[in-house]
Amino acid sequence: MRPDKAKKLQQLLGKLSSRQATAVARGVETERALGEKTLPSETILDALRPQLRQAGAKRVPTLRRLACIAFEDFLTDRDDDPRLPGVIARATVDPWWRALRRVAGAELDAFEAELKELVARGDEAGIALLGDTVARAARGWTEGVLAQLEKRKGDPGLKKLFGDPLLLVDLREIARVLPLGGAVRSGIDAVLRVASRNGEARGRRISDLGPATVTEAKQQYQYLSDAFGLDASYFALGLLNKLERAWTILRLGRALSWKPHDAMVRDTEFGIIGERLVADLQRQARDIAALAWKREAADRLPALQALLAAYIDDAEGLLGEFGFRRDSDWGEAILGTRAEIARAVADDLVPRIREFALEVLPQTQRAGARRALSVPDVMRPPEPRVTARAVEGARFLRFLLQRGSRHGLAVAAREATEHIGGELDRRTTQLIDELRAAPQQPVIPAQIAAAQQVADALFDDGRGELMARRLRNAQAAAQSRDGIYGLTR
Repeated sequence: MRPDKAKKLQQLLGKLSSRQATAVARGVETERALGEKTLPSETILDALRPQLRQAGAKRVPTLRRLACIAFEDFLTDRDDDPRLPGVIARATVDPWWRALRRVAGAELDAFEAELKELVARGDEAGIALLGDTVARAARGWTEGVLAQLEKRKGDPGLKKLFGDPLLLVDLREIARVLPLGGAVRSGIDAVLRVASRNGEARGRRISDLGPATVTEAKQQYQYLSDAFGLDASYFALGLLNKLERAWTILRLGRALSWKPHDAMVRDTEFGIIGERLVADLQRQARDIAALAWKREAADRLPALQALLAAYIDDAEGLLGEFGFRRDSDWGEAILGTRAEIARAVADDLVPRIREFALEVLPQTQRAGARRALSVPDVMRPPEPRVTARAVEGARFLRFLLQRGSRHGLAVAAREATEHIGGELDRRTTQLIDELRAAPQQPVIPAQIAAAQQVADALFDDGRGELMARRLRNAQAAAQSRDGIYGLTR
């Protein structure tokens, strides 16, 4: 399909509701499964993917999808470097499947033919059984691929597929999860059912782990621990991937009677969970710092604030659920994330915010008796972009004051806030003095109105309204004076 037509098709499909998208996808996937392909199925399904994920739509099975079920709960669109424990980049699935095609093409062709017949008959039970068979076979094939990759003179085609070391890390993670079969998936499904009954889950996402849900998770963990030993930690990792608040997984740790400090946890199979949580916090800190250091961070403060809010929620939740000693490796790592964010946000970004928050009241230099004086620049009306950026900066500082005290962010924010408050007052007073001399100057009221927006976003003590009142009083006095002068003339 031509690129322009593909783009138009994607735009059209993107407007469909979740229900409409599910119906279209099912028709396209059924056609593809039966080998009766007449439509550009991949283009259509790529366009529909956001609606399908949101709806949690049931999909028509493909052989690859059946083989992936065992590790589906570990797939992520993220591309972390280094990889976090218990996550597999979705981008790895394609080279993995191509590798299996390379080592077991004939067997996969036979399975494809069998699946086609099952789909044509609508045999759900038969499809499920076939999925188990394919997953078991995939386990052995994956081990064979890894063996080839580890050989010095292994299959060059396979080595090319996994030339990226991160893909190789993902492949090893797939190999670890596949032997657990559908046990992890079944355990997570059981937890999701309990969570759904208690209003704690939507689709395959869990918003909270209440007591009943934790009890179910504990039972499933213990069952898998009896069956798979230390590999039961992959159940906890898979469950963690379903949680909107990752740190709530530590409630399962408490239910399993791990001691409430990391020195004990690190010596158990649950230690990998702590490593994952800390590594995820470190990733969040890196993302925040990388954005804060950028010059364009001033124009992306809402996005940065959302990242910071998520980090603070996770860090405080992590520390609230478990006791991490400051002198432990994990405790030091958590403190390290605070220091990294503080350097980028408090030391670098906040001073920049302090400056551009005052751009709504620009100053110019006027020669005085002994030195240049900063006076209002009444020739520059406030630009909407400048005002919007200043208001967002004020909101960001207020957020740091409210949420950042435990993370080394509030002191710099408070100093910046006090500086901005003092400058707003000083510069507004200067503008009102200028207004008395030039009451018809339109820029002055516009600048003060912009400054009021900044004050309202930064303070809750009414100083924004006070600025507006001072402006109205000065305008009224000027009008009254002009009226008197008009009568006397």
